[in-house]
Amino acid sequence: MSQRREFMISTAVAGAALLLPRAVLAIGWNPETGGAQSVSAGLSRDTFKALINESFRFTSQSGMVTRLQLVEVWDGPSSKLLEQFGLVFSRPGASGLLPAALYTMHHPETGAMVAHIEPASAEPDSYSACFNWIKKT
Repeated sequence: MSQRREFMISTAVAGAALLLPRAVLAIGWNPETGGAQSVSAGLSRDTFKALINESFRFTSQSGMVTRLQLVEVWDGPSSKLLEQFGLVFSRPGASGLLPAALYTMHHPETGAMVAHIEPASAEPDSYSACFNWIKKT
């Protein structure tokens, strides 16, 4: 029952996030200073492609911190209005499976943002996140 509740909450948050403009979604915070920072400028599929093999810090809602390495950026369906892509992260050798949930994802180049990650079925110790951003017109 608690897994269903967590799924419903994550789905509701993700659904509500789709209604917000990209600039609002891409405003994060700097964990080191505790202050807000804008991370919207330049965030795109190409931004993440340049960060392949880089380490990202993920913090769960309960405060657990883990590091995942970005290993792949895949293109989503083509659209005039949306930029759609996915990220695949690796966590080789780590003990325990990270549950599918919302995490705060941080990298010095992108800043902090909230992302839903889930175990990828293709590879053990792999996780995926999907992004759908409104293109600037």
